[in-house]
Amino acid sequence: MAPATDTASPMPAAAGTTDDTSDVAMTKKFRPLATKNGRNLCAHRWLKIIAPNGTSGDFKIYWNALSKDSQVNYESEAHQ
Repeated sequence: MAPATDTASPMPAAAGTTDDTSDVAMTKKFRPLATKNGRNLCAHRWLKIIAPNGTSGDFKIYWNALSKDSQVNYESEAHQ
């Protein structure tokens, strides 16, 4: 007698893995909120000048690469 095999349903994807639907969410154009703060001011300028079709992931990398002085300058300019 041959051993039984389970073919009823495939295994769910493991946590942390990607599927086809997650790629769509990662490629959406970034749209910062209208809240007045330095990060959003920087994001609006970044989208206008540097990366018109940039994603939120791209901007996060850009923002984190800025010096703390640059981030503080954006914050103070946003509150003027």
